[in-house]
Amino acid sequence: MDLSAREILLEKKISWKIKEEISSNYIVKSFYDYLNKEKEFFDKFRPTNQLFLIGIGLIFLILFLLYEILLFINYLLSFLKNEPIGPEPLQSVEFSLLLIITTLATILGLILSIAFIIFKYFLTKAHWSRFHNQTLALIGRLEEERILENYITLERNDNASFFKLKKISIDFQIQWLFPFIFDAFPPLLLEISLLSFLLPFSISTIVSLLVYIIAFDFFLLIISCILMVAIIFGFFTSIKAISHSWSTYIWIRNLMINRQQEIIHKLILQQADNLEILVNEQNLTRLEKMHPFPLPAIIRVSATLPLLGSLIGYLIGLLILK
Repeated sequence: MDLSAREILLEKKISWKIKEEISSNYIVKSFYDYLNKEKEFFDKFRPTNQLFLIGIGLIFLILFLLYEILLFINYLLSFLKNEPIGPEPLQSVEFSLLLIITTLATILGLILSIAFIIFKYFLTKAHWSRFHNQTLALIGRLEEERILENYITLERNDNASFFKLKKISIDFQIQWLFPFIFDAFPPLLLEISLLSFLLPFSISTIVSLLVYIIAFDFFLLIISCILMVAIIFGFFTSIKAISHSWSTYIWIRNLMINRQQEIIHKLILQQADNLEILVNEQNLTRLEKMHPFPLPAIIRVSATLPLLGSLIGYLIGLLILK
């Protein structure tokens, strides 16, 4: 079968912006040469002084976590001893349980934040990942076959220069295209971790708002309102970024599946060799098995941890009430 029949012309703009660190010191010729330069520049861990400052921030977060754990233990022991918790106008069994669950949610949020910072700054690189290595391997194969320009072209405008992905093949692994689809790496780590971080802190902030309203503490109420606005803004920006990445990913995935289905249908109509049909059906199975939303395991765990912890705390509260 003609190779062009397995290719898909992309209508949306999917591009790879040329970074200033490279363009200012290097004349960009082909995407393969440029990508090798990116690997040379960015396939390294962050500077020691940056990691030192991040480490100091981690120490403060760990101390805050220890404080919240002690506070949680204190609340829990007071509740078991039937001692009052919280401001006097709000003291009740229900509000005590709410404070306990809120503190637990804050603990989970801090644990998530610490794990995220360690993973992002100490275990991954700023602008290079295993997906970039996969992309580089693909580009190298296309360069060897002298067909790279069929898929990627160098374009320039008044603001910037970039490489445009104009075609894909249904024989590509979609992971090879991740650096074109996602803005940061590992893919969606920042956005989903931020949502998981904001979820427990939105709960604790709402409870704090309630406490400050009843206690007529207008200064802390204003601070909490500002914090709540920031949390809402964080939710909005993360969901927007996730939606953009997901729509591009699912669009490419569906294009590849539809083209493969067309090829199989054409082969059947032409009464092609059964082995050729079988090979294409296996390729279709591969494409259909691609996850509808690609999330590394660490992100799936980090996203569900606060929800799971809040649920456990809620169930514990119900059991105590009974």
